[in-house]
Amino acid sequence: MHTSHFYHNQGRKCFWIILGLVLLVFQSAYSQDIGVKVRHFSNDEGLLTPMVNEMHLSDDGYLWLATLGALVRFDGTDFKAFMPTNAEPKSINFTSLAFDEKGKVYAVGTDPLKQRRLYSLSHGSIHLQPVKMGEVFPKSIRALIPSEAGEFALVTEEENIFIFAEGTITKVFSSPLLTPITHLKPTPEYLFIKTISGEIYRLDRKGNAVRVPPSEFAQQVGNQFQVASVDIDLTSKNIAASDCFFPTQPSLIPRAIDPILENAIFAFPFPRAHLTWILQKKSISLFDGMDQNWLDFSTLLGSFPKAQGIKCAVMDPSGQIWLGTNDGIIAIKPTFSFSQHLFTDRDAKGNAYSFRGITEWKGSLYANSYSGIVKHSFSDQNSNLLQPKIKFNHLLAAYSATDTALWMADGQQLYRFYDTDSEPVVYNLPQSDSFPYNSLEIWSMLQDQKKRLWLGTSVGLAVLDSLESKIRFVESKDTTAKINHISQAKDGLLLCSSSGIQYFDFAHGFDAAEHQYKDLQTLTEGIPIYHLWEDEVGTFWLASHGKGLLQWRPGEGDMKIWDEGTGLGSNHFHAVYEDYRGSLWLPSDDGLYVLDPKSGRAIRLTKQNGLTDSEFNRISHYRDEKGTLYFGGVAGINRITPVDFYRFVPDTVEQLGWDSANLLYIDGNNAEAIQSFPVANHPIELDASVTNVNVKLLNLMDFTLFEYTWKSASDHWEKSHEPILHISHLPSRSDELLVRAFDDLGNYAGSISIPFKVRPAGWIYTIISILLVCMVVSIPGWIAYRRWFAKRILTDNPYSKLTNLPAELDTKHVDPFMEKMEEVLKENISLPEFGVSQLSEALCLSRKSLYRKTNQLIGKNPNDFIKEKRLEYARKLLSISELNISEITFRAGFSSSSYFSNCYKKHYGLTPKEHRKQISAKSKNV
Repeated sequence: MHTSHFYHNQGRKCFWIILGLVLLVFQSAYSQDIGVKVRHFSNDEGLLTPMVNEMHLSDDGYLWLATLGALVRFDGTDFKAFMPTNAEPKSINFTSLAFDEKGKVYAVGTDPLKQRRLYSLSHGSIHLQPVKMGEVFPKSIRALIPSEAGEFALVTEEENIFIFAEGTITKVFSSPLLTPITHLKPTPEYLFIKTISGEIYRLDRKGNAVRVPPSEFAQQVGNQFQVASVDIDLTSKNIAASDCFFPTQPSLIPRAIDPILENAIFAFPFPRAHLTWILQKKSISLFDGMDQNWLDFSTLLGSFPKAQGIKCAVMDPSGQIWLGTNDGIIAIKPTFSFSQHLFTDRDAKGNAYSFRGITEWKGSLYANSYSGIVKHSFSDQNSNLLQPKIKFNHLLAAYSATDTALWMADGQQLYRFYDTDSEPVVYNLPQSDSFPYNSLEIWSMLQDQKKRLWLGTSVGLAVLDSLESKIRFVESKDTTAKINHISQAKDGLLLCSSSGIQYFDFAHGFDAAEHQYKDLQTLTEGIPIYHLWEDEVGTFWLASHGKGLLQWRPGEGDMKIWDEGTGLGSNHFHAVYEDYRGSLWLPSDDGLYVLDPKSGRAIRLTKQNGLTDSEFNRISHYRDEKGTLYFGGVAGINRITPVDFYRFVPDTVEQLGWDSANLLYIDGNNAEAIQSFPVANHPIELDASVTNVNVKLLNLMDFTLFEYTWKSASDHWEKSHEPILHISHLPSRSDELLVRAFDDLGNYAGSISIPFKVRPAGWIYTIISILLVCMVVSIPGWIAYRRWFAKRILTDNPYSKLTNLPAELDTKHVDPFMEKMEEVLKENISLPEFGVSQLSEALCLSRKSLYRKTNQLIGKNPNDFIKEKRLEYARKLLSISELNISEITFRAGFSSSSYFSNCYKKHYGLTPKEHRKQISAKSKNV
């Protein structure tokens, strides 16, 4: 299945590009595809100077662009352009840039008269300033070559190379006969310099330059260069060693002094997975060092004809490549499918295979499905449906302990296959006076050391004592419990049942008075347990329905619960398996969860992440001896190798940056940007009068979800699907805003802590506040307010007993744009995830245009407008319906009742509960 995960994100709108060519992706023996996710930013996304000549990723997380017309800073969402004072639009062509150790930006620009000048941008400045040449800096600089620690090289028109470090300029090289310098390649010992005539010079740290022939350079650097411990043979791509004049470290900006040279090569090692990007002007390749394969993605450049190829490139910490072109910037991020899909087609009747039991036997995978027994051969990767003469009714459990037999359960029948070409031996469950025979089913199986086959059925435990005997039920006090899973225990069996964990002792049966699992049995009483796993240190992990994942250590009198309340995301799991890293895999009805118990981090994988489906069946799971995992559902079986999964999933958390914080004061008229980026040990200072803070995060890495909370209340996390956090509940004292970001896998991949300091209000503000409070709470004022409120209730609430909710929202604006915006919001108001991004997409506007439009028309940003409409709708529901607060929270589109209550009280002065009590009291008085 050659499926590329390639799509094009035009700013904030995603759509699929249909290529006239086949986009090549890598597919291993287990269908592990590597594709690319592409985003394009140009004029429509706010980059008004889209001819990009150079790029640099600064330490504080911004992407800086040297363009025709401006020096541009990009935070992942918006572009900010910097130009010299009084410069005409697009009059200066900026071609290179660098930073010193203090974060000051330097850029080389060429004016219409072809005169090059050096400009600088200090922190906090909005204009580029020309640098006076001839004093510190040499004259006629034509290129800057940045490196680590604030050092950078300068190349002059006289073909001299200078090093700028700690405010000092040092001349290190002069090209003989003023031959133009075209390439630089730093190595740990030397700086290699290439001129337009092909001459190569080796410069050591003492400033000694030696000319070396290309053959010697090839010997010193070689056609095989090492990136991230992987040797890459460039000869297979027809790339000569003399062309490789670019650093392979992602911390350096690799490029030629003339960035449009045809032979320029960019080499970027992916932070993990043994992958390396190899880029040329019109070529994009990805080298897989693990399999020694080349992946070619060059065809995607055909989707951007105005780009005219790649001019410059840089890689961010997430492994995302940013390409500078004549048509803006292009972000390319690898996407991986870590699951091999089995049986995703349909049967002869056109039905999808819906799977139950899975097992491995004689080198092949066998699985029960509604369509019959299916087989997948690992040797030749062939899959087929078995065709025995018997007719299957309801296939469930599958099991194999040795190569001598394959056991398959079908309703009340148990089948034993010696080989799949012969008809099976059939065993029948015995009749029971307590239950209808057709209700009996076999859900689980286990063979013990005495070759007895234990069967977990819908009415308790049964056993086949020998191949010649008949199945018999084991007497138990609880004959209504369904046995979902059987696990070998010391001197007996542990049974995962619909009523909890049960222990069966081989000597005393269910009547064993004392055993080491008694606490576990007591703690899980009444909890449906579907599966268990005992790890290497003896901890038991139990997959339950209703209580999430349960953790129990023998000897402890209590269990730890991992569920929705602890951030796991679900309370219903079908199974639990441990991988070689100690992480736990949990299939459920709404995705496959991967939990790292050490850090508490959980990932939710769904169909969007390359699985066959997001819904898994209850007993359709299996782990082989090598640790390979199998999870089945309606649409097929997923075969997952954890080693491959971790190869592509980041195991580090990147430090997020943030752009600015805006304060909104209590009078509603003031907004102030208070800080452009965080300074160490310098918190954001707030007045006590501030009611709202909007914090904008940098998002070059395309995180899809942000969660935030105050450190003093870290048990409750708010969510945002956009990199702007709208914070209305502010601390009354100094606190820290904790932020964590999640990628499109749901993986916790970024974090930041922003300190805040709240100043007490000034004495004038305090006196005014006290006077206002006194006026409001005065007896005449209070009586007048009560009369007004009662009249308002009678006007707004003529149908206080109505249970059918109105679907409409009030439309007070006559502007066509506002009518359209309210209509869209009306259709989506119950969706918590519907925010500014979704609204701007529905209105076919960029976020920036939407913010500008709403501020012009109503003096509010769209996020506040959405929140106010949700609160108005919630208020109406409180007035004319009998829904409880939780239901109204959901209907109004709030993600949690506590957040809804806080917002409601901020807006109306009462909590929803207090408001409803007041409405009820007014109705009784009337």
